[in-house]
This record gives sequence, structure tokens and C-alpha cells, in this order.
Amino acid sequence: MKNSLTAGVLLLGLWQGALAQADSPIPAMGATLETINVSGIDELHLPPDRAIFTVGIQTSAPTAEAAANENNASSSQIKQALKKAGVADKEIQTSEFLIMPQQEFRDGKGPRIVSYQARHSFSVTHDDITNAGKLLQAALDAGANQVSGLSFTLADPIQARGRTAPRNG
Repeated sequence: MKNSLTAGVLLLGLWQGALAQADSPIPAMGATLETINVSGIDELHLPPDRAIFTVGIQTSAPTAEAAANENNASSSQIKQALKKAGVADKEIQTSEFLIMPQQEFRDGKGPRIVSYQARHSFSVTHDDITNAGKLLQAALDAGANQVSGLSFTLADPIQARGRTAPRNG
């Protein structure tokens, strides 16, 4: 009981001390306070500095192993062509690899596997957007038969948030 009484007296003393140090008096009950509300919107348009796209190869063969081997050889050629065109190894990542049977349905019989299809896709992220067309062409010349998702973006959008738009006037 003694501790809680001491704490209560101490808190009351702190509260009174804070009131004594306040720059302005506490308004009387029912008095109106004048306030100023400020809001704003700012937009910043920045040019993109990163290109992102997907390239890949799709192959078919009579067996799953043959489809995978053919696809791996073609994928290696595409990857080497991208590197030769200026893409760093860390900018190329496998985004999809699959092997699936191709089936045929005839005369009311169950499905029959006629071949296997292999697909290997790479996601390419490159920070020189002026070379995007050159990189896509290099992949196509090396055998890529699938290209998708070319987009341009900011390499570091969080850092861009810290910038402010130039002011007119």
C-alpha cells in the first residue's frame, strides 16, 4: 500500500510539473481550439532503368529423356548467347522447367503417349534497358522459341520513394 501511495504522489507531482512547463495554458472546458489541417499529394515520374523478360525453349521427342537432353542443349545455347550479349549470370534465373507427356486419344481407347514435351524458361533481369531488343534477338538467334513478358521497371523503387519531384517556380 505504501508503494502505490508513493507512486501516486510521484505521478501527481510529474503531472503538475508538466503543466507548469507548458508554453500555453490549458483551455477551459467547452472552449474551442483552433486547428490547421494540412494535406498534400506528390507524384514523381521516373524513367525505368531495368528490363525484365522471359525467354525459353520448348522441344518434343519420343522419350522423356530425349526431350530433356534436347531441351538442355538448346537452353545452354540460349543462356550462352545472353551472356555473350552482356547479361550477367546472376541476371538469368530458371523460371520454369517441365517435361510432360503428349497424349493421343483414339477410337474410344484410353490415352496413349505419343511423345514428350520439355520446356525450360529463363527470367532475365537486366539493368541496361537500351539493350533489351538486342538481348531478345540474341536469345531468338540461339534457338529460343518462346518470348514473353517484356516490361520496364525501376531497379530500386524503395529508393525512388525518397526522392522528391522538382518544383516549378
